[in-house]
Amino acid sequence: TGDFATASRLVEALQTRARDDIEWAAAAQIGIDLKVTQQDTVTASEAGLTCLRRLGMDLPSRPTPAQVQQAYATYQATLAGRPIEALAELPRMTDARHIAAMRVIASIHSISFFANRELWAMQTCEMVTTMMRHGRTDASSTCFAVFGFVLGSYFRDYAAAHRYGEFAFDLMVRDAALDMRRVAGFVEAAETLEDAVRREIYEEAGIRCSDVGYYMTQPWPYPSSLMIGCSARATTTDITVDRNELEDARWFTRDESVAM
Repeated sequence: TGDFATASRLVEALQTRARDDIEWAAAAQIGIDLKVTQQDTVTASEAGLTCLRRLGMDLPSRPTPAQVQQAYATYQATLAGRPIEALAELPRMTDARHIAAMRVIASIHSISFFANRELWAMQTCEMVTTMMRHGRTDASSTCFAVFGFVLGSYFRDYAAAHRYGEFAFDLMVRDAALDMRRVAGFVEAAETLEDAVRREIYEEAGIRCSDVGYYMTQPWPYPSSLMIGCSARATTTDITVDRNELEDARWFTRDESVAM
């Protein structure tokens, strides 16, 4: 509805009813997304850092270059001489606090890219170190790719940056062979979100749909971009896969979709 004041009050009410830090962080995540949508990046960043501290990840609001170098040194010590490619065999992250922290840090990461270069680099080091200690998440491929960007642009380690870029690509290809994902695409110029959803689903899977509805947004780790989730009701059920876009497509039950 665009009523951000009411939405913020509801988020605060949710936080007061949270039974533990995980539920509190889930409510805080909604509040952070609201601030990002309002382009109130300062408040969103501070709220994210406050949430991270509650979850056990204490990052300074304005880290010094020396603190960033220390975070990088911690990453190197945790890697412990292993080849980068060995990170593909990390187990899945299972600890709820660390999963919640990774979601929060991802939601403010793109803000830091524009606001504070040191904080952006430190957050990325922290994400990779956390994965090495506690396991991979669904966003690991993207995180490793962004880490390559940080290694090149901030630490000037171009060889490692290239290796992480290749590793992230190979990991994404491997994971895509193991997992099915929802249809995704880009909004074209002069196109509404609803039109984009209908077009992408039809172009890639041959399915007609209607009743397109907004679900939620998620930050994207690149400039001037935002991921937007939508739902739609299929009006046809036959699947015709565009092999230039998708490797395969099939229908899932509601429970299977939630688990993806």
